[in-house]
Formats: sequence, C-alpha cells, structure tokens
Amino acid sequence: MKKAFIFLTLLFALSSVFAGGSSEKTASAPVKNVSNIITMAIPVDPDGLDPHVTASASTFQITSNIYESLITVDEQGNLIPALAESWSVSDDGLEITFRLRDNALFSDGRKCTSAEVKASFERLRGEESVRQNDYAFITSIVTPDERTIVFGMDSLNVAALSSFAYP
Repeated sequence: MKKAFIFLTLLFALSSVFAGGSSEKTASAPVKNVSNIITMAIPVDPDGLDPHVTASASTFQITSNIYESLITVDEQGNLIPALAESWSVSDDGLEITFRLRDNALFSDGRKCTSAEVKASFERLRGEESVRQNDYAFITSIVTPDERTIVFGMDSLNVAALSSFAYP
C-alpha cells in the first residue's frame, strides 16, 4: 500500500509539472511553481543516509543524489570532473592529486575544502566504515592547500582512480 501511495504521489507530481503546475492556469497566466517538493518511488527503503556505515543499493540510489564524489563516470564510461575539477597521476603511479572546484559548496553555503575531503576519506578508511576495504589502498592523504588533495599508495592499483568516482 505504501509503495502504491508513493507511486501515485510521484505520478501526480509529474503530471502537475507537465500540465504546468496548476489547474488554475489560463492561456495568458504565467506558470506558478506550486511546490518544490517531489516524491519519488524506490523499490525498497534505504537503511540509512550515511555512506560510511551502509552499503545497500537502496541507500546508494539516494546518497548518490546527496553527496558528490571527486570524479564521476559519464554515459560512455569516461571519468569526468565532479567535486574535483582536475586530477593527475604521478609518473610512478603511486600518487593521485585532485584539484577541487573553487565554487564547491556545502548545502549551508560553506566552502568545501581539501580538509573536509580528507576527513571524509579518513572516515571511509576507519574501523567503523563498511567501505574500509574499498579504500585500503590509500596509505597517505596530504592537503598542501585548501583546493588540493594528494592520495598516496604503496603499490600500483589500476582501479584506484575509479574508486574516487564511487559516490
């Protein structure tokens, strides 16, 4: 019953959007934004919203719309900028350096710096994180300035770069 209600709510919201947002609309009246809330149907409830302590696919469906990864993957499978505007891999392949976007902000308007990124990855690598093994290849995290973060590894890891695209 709950899923049917969510589906009907989504269907109504979408039909309102495509119909112009208001049943009172006339041909000459501007379209009004009735609500900025949208309800979406998902197959199962997420088991939390903290990606450091949950690994379920349902949580991923939600958190990938809340949190931003350093890089992401486009429709063709190419790695593209996200929170990081650029990145480079050292000649020996043991360091990956990311340069954060200058305009990266948290939802409260605070600037996102390399210190926050470092703290997130340290938490991901922590004992309480279900993602600890996913980032075990990282041996050091250095933040030379507020927009640069350098991840060190003790051995080559061909999947390392794609790990930074995981939300």
